Amino acid sequence: MVAAIIGASRGVGKALALQFLQQGHKVMLGMRSITSANLSAEKTFSSQAMTLKADLLDESSLRNAATEAVYHWGKIDIVVVSAGLLLAGDRVNDLLHTDLNELRQMFEVNAVGILTALRCFSPFMRRGGVFAVLTAQGGSLSEYSPLFPAYTVSKTAANKIVQFLYHTVSEVQVIAIHPGRVNTDMGQTTAQIEPEESARGIYQTLTKQQIFSHWFLNYTGELLESQSRAEPAAPTK
Repeated sequence: MVAAIIGASRGVGKALALQFLQQGHKVMLGMRSITSANLSAEKTFSSQAMTLKADLLDESSLRNAATEAVYHWGKIDIVVVSAGLLLAGDRVNDLLHTDLNELRQMFEVNAVGILTALRCFSPFMRRGGVFAVLTAQGGSLSEYSPLFPAYTVSKTAANKIVQFLYHTVSEVQVIAIHPGRVNTDMGQTTAQIEPEESARGIYQTLTKQQIFSHWFLNYTGELLESQSRAEPAAPTK
């Protein structure tokens, strides 16, 4: 199996890439910036891993990464967008007083970046493959928390984008996964689990299920309760 992880330099994305590698799969580790420290997985899993620039704000880098991965390994089976952006001002400001430039940046990465990545990768994916976006249950309209308002609003947009794509894209399956409240640089404020636990669940969900009858799941593969109240199951594709 060939998997592409966008946002593999740290957190859940890094842990998920290691899960795929340890299980013997080939993995493209997509990163916004590549340093010598970020090449450790490629050095350890030399024949399985490839580290490439893949920036959600840089369409050409995404297209180049997809092309390179396919050139070496053939069709991509799974793409996971783990990259996200939470800026410092959003930890202290309410939505009324948020920096609008920060809000725009988070929308570009967390919402528009999903569509950009799908456009670049889907032509190189196996038909029926899975394009998964790690997003947030807090972005659901049925949920509310005063924390990180601009980030949360951008995730609401991201969730709606995934919902549209799930229902309208036939070549691949587009789903959203809530990774849980994970102890990362971004999520440590409300953390309940470690990245490795989240990654194990996501890996099992992505590799065990062949057909996804819902678009929004948690990291264990279960339909999110808030989503099940909001929308009935879609017909099996």
